[in-house]
Amino acid sequence: METVHKVRIVYSKHGLIRFIGHLDTMNVMFSALRRAGLPLHYTEGFNPRVKASFSPPLPLGFSSEAEFLELSLNRKIKPEGLKDSLQVELPGGIVLKIVEEIPVGGKSLCGSIKAVEYLFNTGGAGAKNDQIDRRRNELLKKNGISSIAVNEAGECAVIVEPGSGKEGSPREIAKALLGIDDDEVKKIEFTRKKFFFKL
Repeated sequence: METVHKVRIVYSKHGLIRFIGHLDTMNVMFSALRRAGLPLHYTEGFNPRVKASFSPPLPLGFSSEAEFLELSLNRKIKPEGLKDSLQVELPGGIVLKIVEEIPVGGKSLCGSIKAVEYLFNTGGAGAKNDQIDRRRNELLKKNGISSIAVNEAGECAVIVEPGSGKEGSPREIAKALLGIDDDEVKKIEFTRKKFFFKL
């Protein structure tokens, strides 16, 4: 059966659910989709799978406001109906934010990501901290790090490009910015806030 309908689901991920990995998150979503009785479209062959694409893997332990799933369906269904049916089947910590129709033949957003924004708290080291400012300027010289902004409350927003490697990891940026080690950075909560897409 051909895909006749396609939707994009944007969801947040917070709380204890952030400690399950990408593959387990996919399985949680697929199980919920089946329980919701949605008209899922499957791939052909001996091992049919739900035809869907997810946003890039979220680092283990990170929260997110911007995860997405692009899902193919065998028949049309109203976005609001899908959202209501699916939300009740999801575990605590995963909240559906947007469900919208997208073109059946359109390209996945995964191939159009140009940058990602992450947030974390510096523990009170605000924008007026000279040492933070010097480290920030050094970090911005590295490839793949587009922006580092620290406000007076100590909240840091980092924008990195895909494929920027270890240097572009939010945890590595936090370590370098704050002058802390691996044990200390584990105490910081990170959130994937937003994706930026190519036009």
